[in-house]
Amino acid sequence: MKSPTQNKIKKDGLIVSGMCLPVQLRKIIVRCLSVCLILFISACTTIDTKSFDAFNVAVDDIITIDTVIKPHVETVKLREMYEISGDLRKINQLALDFDSENLFGYEYKFSGRNDEPLFMKLKRFDEALIELNSAFEKYAYLLATLAGDERISEDEFRQLGSDLNSNLNNAVKKFNQNEKVTSSGFALFSTIASTAAFEAVQRNRKDMLIKILDDNQEIINAAIEHAQAAIRITRNEIVAEYELTRDELIDAYTTANREQQEQISYEMLAASEQTVAALEMLKAFNETYTVLAFSHRQLSIGLKTNRLPSFGSLKDAIENVWKRYKDLKQVNDMGSGIDQPMFTPMF
Repeated sequence: MKSPTQNKIKKDGLIVSGMCLPVQLRKIIVRCLSVCLILFISACTTIDTKSFDAFNVAVDDIITIDTVIKPHVETVKLREMYEISGDLRKINQLALDFDSENLFGYEYKFSGRNDEPLFMKLKRFDEALIELNSAFEKYAYLLATLAGDERISEDEFRQLGSDLNSNLNNAVKKFNQNEKVTSSGFALFSTIASTAAFEAVQRNRKDMLIKILDDNQEIINAAIEHAQAAIRITRNEIVAEYELTRDELIDAYTTANREQQEQISYEMLAASEQTVAALEMLKAFNETYTVLAFSHRQLSIGLKTNRLPSFGSLKDAIENVWKRYKDLKQVNDMGSGIDQPMFTPMF
């Protein structure tokens, strides 16, 4: 079985804001997860690990979809910076403020999500998905390892738990950067209780795995909601960008000569095709996370019923993201072939 570290050596993962979950839900999550993995490592009951191995392999592929956002950040940046360059107020918002109490602290002058440039939101989205997907990857690997006969040391147990929790908390913070959000309640693994987990090694492993999976479902759902909230906001931003470009093209058409009007018509078509492709890619992203939450639930159901779940739907969803990314790239390449476009490509 490949470890997340080995996978990261072989893959370059490249990942705009989300919404804060209710305080009550975060408290529920903390209560559930303070118990969830104390009794994880247990040995006597034999478990058919095929479903855990299959889940690990499927989730392992999820980090490959990180790369689909980054190529479009620069194209959005080019268009936005052209607009910003003509507005001194917007230029000033790109300047930094420094924190006198934090030697290395800084923040941009734009104060809220509404003022944050879209390309910066997309960049944060990109970075947050890297962290989130990395947490899921490590979590699936740890599930597969602890469900099997392979034993890991307490130090490795602690390190994996610490790493995946760090990834998860970083993702939540990036999704909510301009909100005052405390993400410390997001934990899939209780590193403090790892010693107790080792002391529980003779307990019934199957029952403990069922409890852990059931208790962890809430935090899986909560983390995915952050990602899907970011996807919804990104969708709205893309539509707003499209509508702006559409209105500019229509205004330009009214005073254009015949040759320019033909040019504008091709640019309108390119903008529409780019937007459709971008929305289809985000839709595929959204569906992938929905399937991931469902697949995690199926692990518990499979243990309870002794019926191994299939994770083909998760692999199909991830492959669909890649297909939509390739479609978007092709549309962008075709759009960039327009001679002297009046407006830069949107995505």
